[in-house]
Amino acid sequence: MCGNMWPTRDGLRLITRCGNVFRSADIQGQDMVYNGRLPNVTSLVSADHAQGIGRILVLAGERGSGFGDVVAASELRIFEYEFLNPVLTGSFWILPGS
Repeated sequence: MCGNMWPTRDGLRLITRCGNVFRSADIQGQDMVYNGRLPNVTSLVSADHAQGIGRILVLAGERGSGFGDVVAASELRIFEYEFLNPVLTGSFWILPGS
């Protein structure tokens, strides 16, 4: 694993800080089964599941000098929930002191 994990709102998936996606299940043999990867994602600050519209929203960031450290979020990325295909990427700036 690569650090933090965020569950989807339906409880069926877990999204890791490095963009891997795993299935979540009550049956041990079906739990934590690799389910794909968010394309071109290497470091997440946060992730959420917009269940009503079938999207995964993530704040992607840049890695710091330590293992897995994230300096700051710099992009909002949106993916389809079902197949993890990218839908939209938007960059933004964080001003010092904000």
